[in-house]
Amino acid sequence: MKKILLSAAGAAALLMGTAAAEDPWTISGSIAATSNYVWRGITQTLDDPAVQAGVTFAHESGFYAGFWGSNINFGDAEADLEMDLFLGYGGSITEGLTYDLNYTYYAYPGTPGSWNYDFMEFAASLKYSFDAGSVGAKAAYSPAFFGDTGDAFYLGGNVTFALVDWLSVSGNVGKQWLDDDTLNYVHYDFGLTATVENVSFDLRWIEEPTSPDDIRLGRFAEVWSALSVGLLLITTIIIGLISRQWWIGLLSMLGIFAFLEALFKRRAQNFISNFVVGLALLTMLVLLIEFFKPVIVVLALLTGLLIIIDNARELRTS
Repeated sequence: MKKILLSAAGAAALLMGTAAAEDPWTISGSIAATSNYVWRGITQTLDDPAVQAGVTFAHESGFYAGFWGSNINFGDAEADLEMDLFLGYGGSITEGLTYDLNYTYYAYPGTPGSWNYDFMEFAASLKYSFDAGSVGAKAAYSPAFFGDTGDAFYLGGNVTFALVDWLSVSGNVGKQWLDDDTLNYVHYDFGLTATVENVSFDLRWIEEPTSPDDIRLGRFAEVWSALSVGLLLITTIIIGLISRQWWIGLLSMLGIFAFLEALFKRRAQNFISNFVVGLALLTMLVLLIEFFKPVIVVLALLTGLLIIIDNARELRTS
């Protein structure tokens, strides 16, 4: 069943660095907490929260390697951890244009080998960065995809625009091809990312894929479903090229597309509810960033007051 959900994530990047400036190696790490681990449009935790962490070793030549892990939940008792091992090479082609070649091995420790959950994937990506943001594309191939689904091919694109120094809007769209054509699907998402120091907060609208048999739509809605992803990408590029106030047009366009998507699927009420919740969370985030120190001081004072009250109650009852 296709559904629209909101996902919020926070991540902190820790640069462990090198002892000397001439050392060609850099070690970096990240840790994140998210309300739902979603990979290519499909939840990996049955819509439950996840804690994730990873470490990357990078050489100044462009070579890098590392590992990344997360808790998962596929509905079976054996699968509760995903561990990704990766290595790759990246560099610049021209000013602003970069490439990346990557190999990743997805491992699920503790699962029976006969399930064939573990798989490998080869990927290549391009990214063009400009003053207001970036656009990118990725292609990936797996000779033996997850769970005996045969070989698989993936093609995706992404775009990011900076609204202000600490806030950006971004979107992703991709298609997954599998041996069984009935399992092919398209996914997309868009969201806001706020960054303070080395900590990032992400609020994202994610459209989970479904098969055509899971939902019955009218002909007009089917046409919209077939064209919406392409129209979204084309409109985003046009707005970025011709509009001076591009971020206003981009946010308006994303809102219109999301509302039409919800309307065609008879989920306009859910869309409005999620929009209000998202707006409230964004408002809280902006207030927290703008008044970070006063908020921390007030929270600390309230915490201290609650501790004093609680201890006083214990003294009275003892």
